[in-house]
Amino acid sequence: MNRIQAGVAAAVALLAVGAAAQAAKPVPEMSFFITSAGPGKGADLGGLAGADRHCQQLAAAAGAGKKRWRAYLSATAAGGAKAVNARDRIGKGPWYSFEGRLVARNVDELHTLNGINRMTALTEKGENVNGRADAPNMHDILNNIRAPYEDALRGFLKGTGEEALQRAYDLGRRAAEDGVGTLDMVKLHEEVLHTILKDSQRSEALADTVRRASQFFAESLSPYEMTHRGFQEALQTLRVRADELADMNRMLEDEISERTEVERALRESENRFRTLVETARDVIFTLSLHGRITSMNPAFEDLVGAQRTEWIDRSCVTLLHTDDTPRAIRVFQQVLRGEIPATFEARIRTNRGTYLVGEFIMAPQQSFRPDIAAP
Repeated sequence: MNRIQAGVAAAVALLAVGAAAQAAKPVPEMSFFITSAGPGKGADLGGLAGADRHCQQLAAAAGAGKKRWRAYLSATAAGGAKAVNARDRIGKGPWYSFEGRLVARNVDELHTLNGINRMTALTEKGENVNGRADAPNMHDILNNIRAPYEDALRGFLKGTGEEALQRAYDLGRRAAEDGVGTLDMVKLHEEVLHTILKDSQRSEALADTVRRASQFFAESLSPYEMTHRGFQEALQTLRVRADELADMNRMLEDEISERTEVERALRESENRFRTLVETARDVIFTLSLHGRITSMNPAFEDLVGAQRTEWIDRSCVTLLHTDDTPRAIRVFQQVLRGEIPATFEARIRTNRGTYLVGEFIMAPQQSFRPDIAAP
């Protein structure tokens, strides 16, 4: 009896393809499905005939028994029987899923697996087949790629060259996208290679087959290497960026701390200055660049007898005797030029209509505001 290479362990899921007869309703055009259940004997499918019979029974139970269904499996040469390739026993296509979606137009497309996805990988009942990331895991994607992997490897060993290597790369990329691990790929390659080596009789042929199969296997793993390398490069970039952000964060924290300290010191200085001005017995006032009063301390009220608010934004010359105004203006202009003029005397008009002689000291105010000058 032919030995079946199913590549499965306990729960067996088969790809079943139907040939030419018309599908019965309510499963129009279905000619491809993944078995919803195994025959109940683990990996023992009962040979190709047993696997075909199981697929036919499931299809019949789903109302599609008028087609002739075959399992998508290969068999090695044994007991005088010839080897059977899965692609030679399933017809020419096209194949459609339970919902009528196109899976593949021909055998070559079917072997690329591009059309087998969550939309088309349906059972004979139209149910989705869970993949590796789903729970429970009812189907191992390795069972899907085994036959095309074996077919591509055999083609490469026969000399198809770059075309077969491209198929190896495509199969590896698809396996990586579907979550198949590298250890699973190793197991798959070992099983397929074991099957192929049984057909080789000469030791020198065996050695050459193993060497070339290793080249094919390496190509199938290249997508994993590229993905891993890309991940490592991205991870390294993220680490460098994280370090840069950490350095920037520390710099910002230091800057904020310094700025907070400067602001605290500035507030303390302003409070001390304000206290000094508010409690001084001498009159202290500030002028704008246009000679208007901008602030006064309480001593002004005691001296002049008027509220400070009455004089804010008024010209300072109105506070002086008219004979002293020209000199006061000249001194003010010196201050505007950044000079520190000599002390001078001027008469100040009180609220009672009398004048008091005052000694004036005028100087530029040390301020962040360039429009302020202070006597």
